[in-house]
Amino acid sequence: QQQQQQQQQQQQHRHSTSSSLPPVSAPSPAPVSSSSNSSLSEASIVALVTGRERARERHDWQAADSIRADLRSHGVDVWDKDKVWRAGDGRSG
Repeated sequence: QQQQQQQQQQQQHRHSTSSSLPPVSAPSPAPVSSSSNSSLSEASIVALVTGRERARERHDWQAADSIRADLRSHGVDVWDKDKVWRAGDGRSG
């Protein structure tokens, strides 16, 4: 499941960097048992946060909101003004 999520994120990242179209969100394969614990690797979180920043720079609010929702569904909160993220398991960046 985690490998499938990482592959989807990599495909979304490749798509978002090679085209001006917003990334397509695939449905989550299974619900996360607890929103307080992130099931994403730190590298995946950083990639998503970077993608969100790029979407915001392009004023692509729909894509930025979609990425934020995806991060939140994995227990990761983002503070744009402070450029900080924090996972429910205590990791931050």
